[in-house]
Amino acid sequence: MGRLITTAHALGIRTTSTIMYGHVETPAHWIRHMALLRSIQKDTGGFTEFVPLSLIHSEAPMWSKGSSPVSGPAPPGSRS
Repeated sequence: MGRLITTAHALGIRTTSTIMYGHVETPAHWIRHMALLRSIQKDTGGFTEFVPLSLIHSEAPMWSKGSSPVSGPAPPGSRS
């Protein structure tokens, strides 16, 4: 993934950066992902924004089918 984005940035194509959270990841996953984004931004300056997206459990097909491993409340800041 990093190489695709850095290539786009090298060609002058600016992109957004995102993170989706609130499913089965851990804070360690968040840190690793944001560290990668920070490194890419430091090298290329090509990101125009950072958008954190919380999983909306009630709108996920696996939630409605009862097959989601997520059983607790929505994460802080979510819209569900």
